[in-house]
Amino acid sequence: MPRIPYTTLRRQTYFLKVRTPADLLPLLRRRHHVESLKTANPREARDAVPPALARLRRAWHDLRMDILAALGKRLDSMSLDELQTIPLEDLAALSSEDRTRFAATFDARLQGKVEAVYAQERQGETLRVHARELKDVMAALERQEVLAKTLNVAVQNGAALKKGFELWLASRDLLAAQAETAVAVGRELRTAMGGQPDEAPAIPAPSWDSHWARFLADRPGIGEGAQVSYQQAFRELAALIGTKPIGAVTKADITRFAQHLRDKPINRTGRSHMSLASIKKLLGHVKTYFKWAVGVDLITTDPTDGVQPRAETREERMAKTARRGFRPDELKTIFNSPLFTGCQSMRRRSKPGARLYRDEPYWFFLIALATGARTEEIAALPAELVECGTVRCFDFRHATKTSAGPRLVPVLPELWSIGLDDWTKAQQRRGRKMLEGPEASADWSKWLNRYLDDIGLTDPALVAYSFRHSFRQALRAADLHPELINKVFGHEGDSVGAGYGRELSEAEAKRVIEKVKLPINLLHLRPYKRG
Repeated sequence: MPRIPYTTLRRQTYFLKVRTPADLLPLLRRRHHVESLKTANPREARDAVPPALARLRRAWHDLRMDILAALGKRLDSMSLDELQTIPLEDLAALSSEDRTRFAATFDARLQGKVEAVYAQERQGETLRVHARELKDVMAALERQEVLAKTLNVAVQNGAALKKGFELWLASRDLLAAQAETAVAVGRELRTAMGGQPDEAPAIPAPSWDSHWARFLADRPGIGEGAQVSYQQAFRELAALIGTKPIGAVTKADITRFAQHLRDKPINRTGRSHMSLASIKKLLGHVKTYFKWAVGVDLITTDPTDGVQPRAETREERMAKTARRGFRPDELKTIFNSPLFTGCQSMRRRSKPGARLYRDEPYWFFLIALATGARTEEIAALPAELVECGTVRCFDFRHATKTSAGPRLVPVLPELWSIGLDDWTKAQQRRGRKMLEGPEASADWSKWLNRYLDDIGLTDPALVAYSFRHSFRQALRAADLHPELINKVFGHEGDSVGAGYGRELSEAEAKRVIEKVKLPINLLHLRPYKRG
């Protein structure tokens, strides 16, 4: 049978056996403390040792406290070492009655028969708890008093600021009236002297994009990433029309902007001009801004009305219709590539080497394969997982691509074995989202497409969206109900019942993790652990 620390085996039964401390040996008169663990099962005995050992050490500690108290020692002034060791000369000073009583109390403690011994301790602990609660209440009252004083000061300061603002408005109006009077008087004097009256100086109107802060205040749903995209569109438009007032912007200006986006050369791999999707996005930002301006009465007509982006090219139509999911052999190429088996460095992930980084790019491929989520959904994925009953799920309730986009996607078992739990906890400790990278968080699609090209998957039909095709195929292969497939995938169903029960139930989540299998074996990605 296996050797278990602090135990001995007698007649097929495990016993706890611990050497008696040297300072207590003259009192307890036995070299070892031995007690039955009442089991012959090694696993049960191993589990029983820690609580039994803790109980024994607590009884030794309490015995020392009783002895030191009987000797008249001040326990609050003694060090930890002094509390754990009783000098033999102090122990010799005890009477035989005390020795007998202390030894009996020690045995009774171990047998759980002297509840009264700990009653005083529990009472003291209760008093300490009440004292802490009272201290917390007093601290809360102090905080409330400080808050009340702060609020009172804020109210007084607010009243003073309001009064000052009112005085400023009054003085501004007075100065404006005095300035108008002075100008009028000057014109009359000039006319009386035979001259021509001066023209009033023209005040330049604000630029068309000067209402950006007000626009954002009315559109709080525009996130930081979208704001960057809006600013790019505004820079492109400002390069064409300058700082015109918003009322002076014409439809011809916006048409010229759309043509500029169509003809602008770019320096991208495999592309010399902006894609239709990018043109639509930038033109859409400008249209949204001017439609808002009409709605808040900054302008009366929308100069973007009727302006359309260029039509799709033949190559774009073919690329869109030709997109497909990954075949199993292509997935093997990806998940056996240097990113997952060892690369040269962070900047040379596609080159074989001895370094393995289990970071954002590593997990992006895995989560894309196991969720079918869009790249922008993955980039905004929180690190905290959501429990659907007993099933933990990725939280894509931030998705807004479609009305069915907000959803929970159960975590497939393969990801747990690869180490997802450790990754999510690490990201939570860092205060980061699930996949925030120094390069890739801004545009995962471009990073992924470049990596696919580097490892030899150059088919134009293979893009980041191909993982979504592959996950859809895995859902269909699991023979799930179409409504459940749409619910997990984030698609709106065509059936009458598709709109009911949009929330994922625990039974549905369990069925997903039981039935859905990834199209490739990922056992080789399990982290090696010693021991």
